[in-house]
Amino acid sequence: MPRIDGCFERSRKLLATYERGVSTQSETPPFNGPFESPEFKEPPQKISGNADRYHHREGNDDYSQARALFNLFDVGQKSWLFSNIAESMQGAPDTIFECQLGYFEKVHPD
Repeated sequence: MPRIDGCFERSRKLLATYERGVSTQSETPPFNGPFESPEFKEPPQKISGNADRYHHREGNDDYSQARALFNLFDVGQKSWLFSNIAESMQGAPDTIFECQLGYFEKVHPD
């Protein structure tokens, strides 16, 4: 599996954001943008017991819907998808390729 250290799980608009030179992501270490700093984390709040931030990724499968759609594709549709992705990523930095390959591997080994 490709190395995806330093990648952030939200891949929305990453390449477009990079090309525009604007950072709309909260975690953008590959481009020296803003990133979460634990020292600014709010302390747990007392409600009826302790409360802390909810980690929305824990226990969630972020790849099953994409996998189900991919498995519906025939050979021609898969070929079109691969070509479209390759064309749209032309000129992207290697860190983006590594990150995306990690995501793709989680969806399907093809």
